[in-house]
Amino acid sequence: MQFTESNKGSTIMRATQGIEFKPLIKTLVERNAVGMIVAPAKAKKSMLALNLVFSLLTKKPFLGLPVSEEQDKIVYVNLELTKTALGVRLRTMNTFYNATPKQLDNVMFLSSDEFCKGEALVDTKTQKVNQEPFNALAEAAKNWGATVIIFDPLYYVVGEENDNVLMTAVLREFGKLRTELNAAIFVVHHTGKSAVDWSDPFLAGRGASAIGGAFEFVLGIEPKGDNEGRLHHGSRNYATVKPFTIRFNPASFSWHSAHEESTDVQIDKIMGKDDALLLDDFHSRAKEMGLPKSRAESFLRCSKNYEKTKGYRGNKVKVQRKMNP
Repeated sequence: MQFTESNKGSTIMRATQGIEFKPLIKTLVERNAVGMIVAPAKAKKSMLALNLVFSLLTKKPFLGLPVSEEQDKIVYVNLELTKTALGVRLRTMNTFYNATPKQLDNVMFLSSDEFCKGEALVDTKTQKVNQEPFNALAEAAKNWGATVIIFDPLYYVVGEENDNVLMTAVLREFGKLRTELNAAIFVVHHTGKSAVDWSDPFLAGRGASAIGGAFEFVLGIEPKGDNEGRLHHGSRNYATVKPFTIRFNPASFSWHSAHEESTDVQIDKIMGKDDALLLDDFHSRAKEMGLPKSRAESFLRCSKNYEKTKGYRGNKVKVQRKMNP
């Protein structure tokens, strides 16, 4: 071992000067982080992960929060559902998100057979991780330009969740993927069967203690009824957001914040009594209400009642109420 210039605190500070964490989901998750979505069985955590996919593709809010405006390409390693069942879920969700075919081309779904040939990735006898599937995924995802990778669920990848050695070995693979691809990694995981202490969401996942220490963020669903829960948040790099109520719409398989007003209600507030408004004026009014331009634009993308249209000779753009919303 040798200490070099790169190990010095002053060098590290200089190298990171001006660098800030870029949000993937405002206030919840930063880009290029490794974290988990955790909840009890049947708590619709995979639905939450798929909602995140649609939000990142369409740039519509996730649980009422803005997502990054940068274009994302997502790899979803789906280890439980058949592609038929997955397709039904996607079609139902798209009744809410209205993603275009072009947007949907920016997500790739891998089955367990395609990722790891249906086998657990850890040999419990030798306590070694099979590197081949991870290496193949890293190469394909890098060539494609993936920015987000989701593994659903963790237990299928590990095989033995209670062994700290085995779990640590697999968790390292997620970290290596993040580093090699410069991508955010989401891992869908279960809580234990006993009551969960949500005071520290990092410790909510079942299995080895290594799980909580390996992740940089966590989004946890505490069920409060068939279609309601509380979202718990933890982050190593952002301020922790206080738990808030979320509700599931079974008609569209979509999760929403209980405090989230409908998109059109929010646009109505910006528009006031006007049925049409020049886009620049629309943004000015939104700014007066404390809404950034990107947020106001996301409302328009989600809206059923409003649209952007060309004005006189096409040289002006205005926000206009649809005739038949």
